[in-house]
Amino acid sequence: MNKINDPNQLILIAKALGNPIRLQILTILSKGGCYVSELARKLEINRTLLYLHLTKLEETGIIFSEMKVSLDGKALKYYYLKEFSFTIDNDLIENLGKQQSTECKETKDGDS
Repeated sequence: MNKINDPNQLILIAKALGNPIRLQILTILSKGGCYVSELARKLEINRTLLYLHLTKLEETGIIFSEMKVSLDGKALKYYYLKEFSFTIDNDLIENLGKQQSTECKETKDGDS
């Protein structure tokens, strides 16, 4: 995974990792690829809800998918965990903050 250099990317990753189901998905995928129906069974959730979570994770670039064909000819969508590493530290926050207006502005009456 590329270095985080965009505040929106940091927000996407934080939101994705802040959900227990998504963390379970990452745990499962850390052991190897898994197709959607199998993931849904392991997590005991329906595929529609699973796709919502998988989409959030794909948006971050942490996981990716590919289609495969089973021996009986069925199309299966497999998901995989990408190698990733990131560090959230003061330098990152400061650099991201420089990209946005970080100055606090006071009004005459003290309210903003």
